[in-house]
Amino acid sequence: MFNDRPAGATQASFERFTKERVLERLRDIDARVRKGGLEALDAFDPLVGIGVETDASGRVTKNSYGVLNLSWQAQVHPEWAEQIAAEVAEIRGRLQQSHHTKLRFLIWAGMGGSIEDKSMYNAVGLLKGNPRCYSLDSTDPAKLKCILEDMTRRSGEGLPSLLRSTLVVGMALNAPLGL
Repeated sequence: MFNDRPAGATQASFERFTKERVLERLRDIDARVRKGGLEALDAFDPLVGIGVETDASGRVTKNSYGVLNLSWQAQVHPEWAEQIAAEVAEIRGRLQQSHHTKLRFLIWAGMGGSIEDKSMYNAVGLLKGNPRCYSLDSTDPAKLKCILEDMTRRSGEGLPSLLRSTLVVGMALNAPLGL
């Protein structure tokens, strides 16, 4: 890598990652959770320990590795891309039909596992700003106020007009609450 400091540090990390079979171990962790639930994980395993949340007794209460399995699940489910594109087209069509406007903004409200993958998609550019996606991961009204101010600044429109082109999704415990 161009800015690799000290020189070769990235290669050394990659070699350690490969030697320690991190990807295979992550797949194993994912398989254990899917088969036996969170109880199947040992929080004292160092790789498990850095990717989960535990309670005071050391019992695993949340698996934060969920977003990592999307890459290998997508290989098993190549139909997902078309399915998601069709769902997005349907949402856009319904918005156009009922509000006579295009979908320009998405506010995704949630915390922890309900929002972290959307924030990651945004951070790596997968959403490409169409619609512009905002992660509302706080109960502080100031956060929502900042989002609405940014939408207003970007659109040059008043709040009533731009809200017609906004989809708001609330999610808790990885289960959508509604649209």
